[in-house]
Amino acid sequence: MWLDAVLAWMAHFLDALKASQRGRVIGVAPTPEAGFGLVLACTIRKGRMRLIVRVQGHTASKVLFVHQSKWRFKLLQWIESFVLRRADLVIPMCTFTRELAIGYGVRPEKIVVLPFPVRWADSAIVTPLPPRPCVLFAGRLEKEKGVHILLEAMRIVQDQLPSAELLIAG
Repeated sequence: MWLDAVLAWMAHFLDALKASQRGRVIGVAPTPEAGFGLVLACTIRKGRMRLIVRVQGHTASKVLFVHQSKWRFKLLQWIESFVLRRADLVIPMCTFTRELAIGYGVRPEKIVVLPFPVRWADSAIVTPLPPRPCVLFAGRLEKEKGVHILLEAMRIVQDQLPSAELLIAG
């Protein structure tokens, strides 16, 4: 995992340096930790590069929860802070990620909250509730989302309500 990240940072760094030789460059990082190579290039090519960073969550806390690694947590927290404080524009997806960016030292005037668009909202159809009790999980199938806990809980629920269903959309 770490080797992949380091190689990606190096590639982003070198590509950004090369592109900035031909003119001004705007680098866009989908997450703070993905922007590490770009922020290093911005530091070298001051005035020729700008950096935009999207904030979708707190990767450092995911590492702490999933891998239970305090040193990885500290390192990722430092990288996230380093990148966000040097970004020209920070685009969080909600109030939580906006506050996260501010907590890392990003000035509020550099932040524009841009939620994920919901394309299906106009075509959504409301259907009646199922005749049996039903639990729906909608989210990424990652450990930090707790699906494994939900599966254990459903065993207990089905002891009391054998007809209960679990639907997972991930």
